[in-house]
Amino acid sequence: MIEQTFAMVKPDGVEMRLFGQIRQRYTNAGLRVINEKIVKFTVSSARIFYREHRCKPFFVGLYLFMTSGPCVAFLIEGEDAIGKVRGINILIRTEFPSA
Repeated sequence: MIEQTFAMVKPDGVEMRLFGQIRQRYTNAGLRVINEKIVKFTVSSARIFYREHRCKPFFVGLYLFMTSGPCVAFLIEGEDAIGKVRGINILIRTEFPSA
């Protein structure tokens, strides 16, 4: 089934300039990046975006981290896009644990 999903390269991944390599992994998996945007969260927008975590102990650190630099957001489409993006992201996290 053709699906759409969202993926984001967080500030540390952007600082390490991984977004091009990550984008290439999505396209190599047969997915299509249909929109890509550089996003800079404000404290307010990060708190809203991550509001589901507001009662968790890591919430303050999360929104502070997400406002520490730009992010690159992708809208991705393709066959089994959700599963493929999850799998790619797991591999990326093992290769670049700090990103």
